[in-house]
Amino acid sequence: MAQTETNTTNASENATVEPGARLAGVVGMQDAEIDGIVDRRAFGLRVAAAASDDARARAVADQTDRIGERVDALEQRKAALERARENGSISDSRYSAQMAELSSELDATRNLANDTNETAAGLPEETLEANGVNATAIQMLKDRADNMTGPEVAAIARTIGGPPENVGPPAWAGPSGERGPPAAADRGGTESGERGPTNMTDGERGPPGDRGPSGDESTDATDTATDGSESAAENGSESGL
Repeated sequence: MAQTETNTTNASENATVEPGARLAGVVGMQDAEIDGIVDRRAFGLRVAAAASDDARARAVADQTDRIGERVDALEQRKAALERARENGSISDSRYSAQMAELSSELDATRNLANDTNETAAGLPEETLEANGVNATAIQMLKDRADNMTGPEVAAIARTIGGPPENVGPPAWAGPSGERGPPAAADRGGTESGERGPTNMTDGERGPPGDRGPSGDESTDATDTATDGSESAAENGSESGL
């Protein structure tokens, strides 16, 4: 039996999946993961907002019912996919893509069952019983989800989505400390202190109305003022005579 499972796992990992089916599988896996995060968040908020143990127990009871319905639906889908593959009504690529999506939904269901079980463990047993909560039933639902994720399903999920260590930003993005806007030199510009050469010609500096006098013009103005002062002094001397 173990040898059969090993052969099936190897065949699943080595199977060639068409690009379109692979893309559909990846998108389905990501959607299932996001839905699972949203469900867990909603349950956590409801528990946090509960004002009493009775309210928390009711939240656990409602969540247990939803998990049970989800596990039933996943079991039916898995069985239908297996029948479709056996009778040839679905291609191997489509089977792999849909089974990979189902694998992600199973992961989300197990996580939700764990959260529900942990919440139930923090409540008095009599409160759970009064609200129809059976902690053993929650664990059984988790076990059913575990049983559906056998070696073949896990192998298909790796084939479609890759191992967990492959998830994340691409390698070229670099470590988080090295990300950000490109350097000024890469943008074709310079730093603020290096905005351009200072030895620009008058034509490069813009029209006269937009700039101050040049160094030569300032010198001429100074000389003119000096000449005027000397003329005034001479005129004053002549008047005194």
